[in-house]
Amino acid sequence: MIDKKNYNIKNLIYDAEFEIKLCNDLYWVPLNELGKTRKTNNSFENFKNYNLSYIQTQISCVYEAVQYLNYIGFLENKDVTIIRKDEVDWVYHSTGIEAIKNSYGICTSVASAVKYLCDKVYEYIGFILFVRPDTSYHILCYIKQNNQFYIFDPSAYVYGAVEDIIPETGNKKDMQGKLFTSICFRTSNLKHFVKFYQRILLYKKIHFVFIDLFDRKDCINKMAITKNDKNVLVYFPSQFQFSVINEDSRGLYTIKNINC
Repeated sequence: MIDKKNYNIKNLIYDAEFEIKLCNDLYWVPLNELGKTRKTNNSFENFKNYNLSYIQTQISCVYEAVQYLNYIGFLENKDVTIIRKDEVDWVYHSTGIEAIKNSYGICTSVASAVKYLCDKVYEYIGFILFVRPDTSYHILCYIKQNNQFYIFDPSAYVYGAVEDIIPETGNKKDMQGKLFTSICFRTSNLKHFVKFYQRILLYKKIHFVFIDLFDRKDCINKMAITKNDKNVLVYFPSQFQFSVINEDSRGLYTIKNINC
C-alpha cells in the first residue's frame, strides 16, 4: 500500500483528481494534471552526486521539480543585483542553474529553477510578471500544453508557509483566507486568468499590470521598475519580447523596451 506522505509535498496531493470551475474557462485543477510523480520525496537523495544536466533528464513533470526543490531545501532569500545605468536601476536576476546551486532566491529564481528543470518536458514554459502600484512585483509560471495554459506560483510550493497555501482538496471553502495563487489554474487564454484575478483585486481598489514574458533561455534576465507622479514605469532591455495581458492598465503603467 502506498504511503501518500512519501509523495505529497506542501499543499500538493500526488493523486488528487478534481476540476473546479472558478469562472468562464478558468478551472482549479491539481498540479499532477501536468504529470504524476514517479518519485518519493526522499528519492532525490540518489542524485546528490550528479550534475544538474543529469538531474534535468530525470525530471518528468513539474510536480517532480517541486519535490526536488523542496528536497534541496530551497529558501526565500534576496539574490538580485542592482546596477545603475543612465539614471535607471536595473535589477538582474539569477538564472535557473544559479538558483538551484545557491538553493535560495526570490520568486523569479524559483520560477527560473522550475523552467530549467522542466524545460525539456513541456511544449512551452513562460512567465507572468505582475507589477503592483508600489513597484513591487511577483512572478508566476505557466505551461502551455495541448492548447491549454496551466498557471501556478512555484514559490508557494517551494518556500510558501503551509498555513498560507491552499490544500489540493478541490473544496472552494479551503481557499478562504489563503494565498490565491497557491493553486494550479487551467484556461485556454491567459486573459481569462488575469480578468478573474483583477476582479478580486478591484474589490480592494487595487490594479496590477500583468505581463507575459515570452519563453527565453536566459529566463527573466533583467528589468527596471520605477515610479513618477503619473504612473509606474516598467523597463525591459531592447530586443526583450513581452506582451501586456490586461490592456486596461495602460493608463496606470508604462511598459517599454529601452537601451541599457
